[in-house]
Amino acid sequence: MTSEKRNILTVEELPIYASKVTDSRNSYPIERKPVFGEEYFRQLRIATNNFFGIPELNVSKVTKTLEPVKDVASATEDFIRKENTELFPKLAAISLGGMGGYVYGRRKGIIKKYFYTSIGLLVMTAFCYPNETIRVVRTGFEHSKMTWEEFKKSPDPDEK
Repeated sequence: MTSEKRNILTVEELPIYASKVTDSRNSYPIERKPVFGEEYFRQLRIATNNFFGIPELNVSKVTKTLEPVKDVASATEDFIRKENTELFPKLAAISLGGMGGYVYGRRKGIIKKYFYTSIGLLVMTAFCYPNETIRVVRTGFEHSKMTWEEFKKSPDPDEK
């Protein structure tokens, strides 16, 4: 290590940068001559603003009208992004199950086409919503059991 004193320069002090140029447009203001028709359009604009009202009032009306739309849009976005994130993958899986059933039953007649499509939809719905499926199956089983018990009873001869 040497004990020499080093010259430390900042980036702006390096000689590779050009000197700063002042903006020549601001240095020499130029008087601009009015263009043909400019005065006519200025008067027309003033008359139009007076006739239709101040533009700020029109903007405020539009803003008041759009505020409920913005609220609904933000609520929808919050629902989609935060509250129910698993909804769209489940819908996609159920749709794929239905399309798979449709493709499988495509050449087997119209009844089998609808049957296989329904089975595909139901199976994928059961996979996506298992708790609801269990509840529906148990309810259906209880209804079937009640119907079977009523069927096993012989009807009374007086009820005819």
